[in-house]
Amino acid sequence: MLSLAVIGDPINHSLSPIIHNASILNLGLEKQFQYEKINVKPNHLQIFIETIQKTKLIGFNVTLPHKYKILQYLDKIDKSASIIGAVNTVVVEKSILCGYNTDIDGFINSLLENNIEIKNKNFLVIGAGGAALAVVYGLLREGAMVEIINRSEQNALFLKKKLDEFGSIKVIKKPNFNDFDSIINTTSVGMDGVSIPINADSINDNHTVIDIIYNPNITPLLKIAKSSGARVINGIGMLINQGALSFKLFTGMEPNKNIMLEAIKKHL
Repeated sequence: MLSLAVIGDPINHSLSPIIHNASILNLGLEKQFQYEKINVKPNHLQIFIETIQKTKLIGFNVTLPHKYKILQYLDKIDKSASIIGAVNTVVVEKSILCGYNTDIDGFINSLLENNIEIKNKNFLVIGAGGAALAVVYGLLREGAMVEIINRSEQNALFLKKKLDEFGSIKVIKKPNFNDFDSIINTTSVGMDGVSIPINADSINDNHTVIDIIYNPNITPLLKIAKSSGARVINGIGMLINQGALSFKLFTGMEPNKNIMLEAIKKHL
């Protein structure tokens, strides 16, 4: 039996095994593949990489804190992953390790599924971390105009410098919400079910508000936005879409995203 996995530290919170194993069962591949969690400490990443060839591991997802450091151990890196400097999917082809980032298209696909227009639209992105890199690059690639607000202006300016060549991107200190079609939270603020990442008093029914957090599935930001008449979208779509793209890279087969969604709903 061939193995698939997700690596990280901590790893117990990961929902990747749920969506991947649901797809394996749905496609009748349970005798060929199994997907598991592997806790890999930061100082053990190199050891993990060195032992891959001794296992039946044919691919693995990568979560924090390894999305950046993993690049130095890969033989090939997809163009988009190279641009943002982060990998969340590694395919093992014989002795070759190939890195990809499915968060980018996973996010964009989740917008398209919800009929969100991207080209020539104005997006406010909250945050400047790894998730923001994937989100902003995807938006710029699709022709959006992006403004970033972040607690650390230095980090926001670093993101802008990294992605400046790909489109219209600005760093701001105080947003005028009337300038934006959509507002996206890429931070972890709101996972506690209490905090909000930005003063949301000016959000109105002209906005779409997206929070990439999926647990809770309605964050405090989305609650406020919804009460103001805005359209709200949580992070479950991004989770499913990035997982579906990874699954296809691993197996060559297209998973049923509805099966993935039903599996997730049982655990949230």
